[in-house]
Amino acid sequence: MWSVTKIFLVTFFIWSTGAKVTSKIYDAIQLNELEKWHDVCEDVTGVTDEEVANMQNGNFTEDANQKKYLLCMWRATGVISKDMEFNKKRFLHWLPKRLQTDAEAEMVQSCFDEGKKSGGEKCEQIFKMQQCMHKKDGVNILLL
Repeated sequence: MWSVTKIFLVTFFIWSTGAKVTSKIYDAIQLNELEKWHDVCEDVTGVTDEEVANMQNGNFTEDANQKKYLLCMWRATGVISKDMEFNKKRFLHWLPKRLQTDAEAEMVQSCFDEGKKSGGEKCEQIFKMQQCMHKKDGVNILLL
């Protein structure tokens, strides 16, 4: 069930910590878009690659900029709408075709729902979603 998320996460975090992704599971268009969004979200929020790597390792801090970065990345992909709706089709779109499964989308959807139920600002809800995903798989955390 977690295989799609694990591969997606590992690839994203290799890239997000400064290393260039050489994996063949993503095409050039996907990698280019992820890099653009990361750069924009990093600039807008002031978050560093080191902070992103810390979140990937499960070291979540109550830092407003990190929470805003998480929201920025999820929104940039179109997976989370402005109205805080989860878009399963967009989520699956950003996964390599051979790895797209409903089970992965359902796991993220359940954590998203948990985050929304927690209330608060949008960035707080996404932060709670990330924590939920880390609890479900502490090795490979999806951090868009």
